Amino acid sequence: MKIFDYEKRVLWFFDLSQIPVHHLHPAVDSIHFSFATTEILDELANCEGYAIESSYLDFYPQLVSRRNRLLVGRIEGAIVFSGGIMVGTRGLNKGYFRLEKDEFFIVACFTHPKYRGRGIYPTALRHICGMLATEGYRVGYVDIVTRNQASMHGARKAGAIDTGSYYYQIRVLNRFHVIPRGPLSNRFLGAS
Repeated sequence: MKIFDYEKRVLWFFDLSQIPVHHLHPAVDSIHFSFATTEILDELANCEGYAIESSYLDFYPQLVSRRNRLLVGRIEGAIVFSGGIMVGTRGLNKGYFRLEKDEFFIVACFTHPKYRGRGIYPTALRHICGMLATEGYRVGYVDIVTRNQASMHGARKAGAIDTGSYYYQIRVLNRFHVIPRGPLSNRFLGAS
């Protein structure tokens, strides 16, 4: 176990009123999305080849047990995608993220390595945006580690815009801390 680790994360923005409706529907026809239950959490933890980060597995139960959601994507029964959706005024990590009632935040996304490069991540982002647009949400965010160029490309394909704001997520002995940079992350993460 690492004692100290950090990563720079960029905030991307979805303005659902500016994304054409036809763009909000999945492009990969063979993928089926559903919300996770506690039973699916065990399946995720034991899924062959699904080498998900342990910090995600620790966080996912919070998404299933609260108002927030955990989305799972399957192709022919195999789990190929998982990602969290925080909505409204719910917080993460003891209130770091502050969302308005019509905002959502997509977090902790993971695509099975065997299925990467097939458009699953942008398809999942579009699915989430389309679903939440019908529920009255107007703005969405996703944060992406700066070293993950494939995810940035996928977010761009899904209609997200780089906000220019970012934050550093620092982990010390499995406890997370954030240092916001930029006006959006300052509002979002509660910096003064």
